[in-house]
Amino acid sequence: MIIAIANQKGGVGKTTTAVNLASSLAAAERRVLLVDMDPQGNASSGVGVRPGTTPLTIYDALIGNATLAEVLQPTPQQTLFLAPATQDLTAVEYELFDEDRGTHLRKLLSTATDYEFVIIDSPPSLGVLTLNVLVAAERVIVPLQPEYYALEGITYLMATIDRVKNSLNPGITVEGIVLTMWDPKIGLLIRWRTRCASTSASSTQSSRATCACRRRHRTACRRCFTTSAARARKAT
Repeated sequence: MIIAIANQKGGVGKTTTAVNLASSLAAAERRVLLVDMDPQGNASSGVGVRPGTTPLTIYDALIGNATLAEVLQPTPQQTLFLAPATQDLTAVEYELFDEDRGTHLRKLLSTATDYEFVIIDSPPSLGVLTLNVLVAAERVIVPLQPEYYALEGITYLMATIDRVKNSLNPGITVEGIVLTMWDPKIGLLIRWRTRCASTSASSTQSSRATCACRRRHRTACRRCFTTSAARARKAT
């Protein structure tokens, strides 16, 4: 099974999710291939292979200078293997811009028949590299940081997945969304905001309410909301 870890927003935990998933499957004695498609190479260093220390990388396989088997590297886990990344992947966006620009990775992975699971760490973009990842994948896991901008950006990713499903890869399925970097304080702030909003809505003094700072407005002001949330955190 080929599983892509994808989200075009950076810093949401894609690499951590990919490395942990691959390592966990390998610990369960499954043969796993981790493919690092991010030019930063963090997934490679995450399993003990420092970027720039290998003669061949996934870049060489993508442009046809090597086979997939030639670029694979062993890791400290016996059943986990790595296709390492390199900063040269930033240039592959232009080198693979041809009629088959979305299918290069799928063709490579068609030879990886010795592995039960292939986990792909994708870059933080919706360019040619991510297109190759989505075309090659059977399942997609979307790491999502529970904050507004990350949630807003996921709309574009889902639209891209739908386009890929309707054209190059009809079998792709979104396996699920994984919440990362969860902070319980966020839930507390949401509850306080809801409470302030409901208090304001139930006011009988026209459509406005008076909050703690004794100013009248439709909802609790930022200063009151922040102060209330801070008090609640102290109480817990």
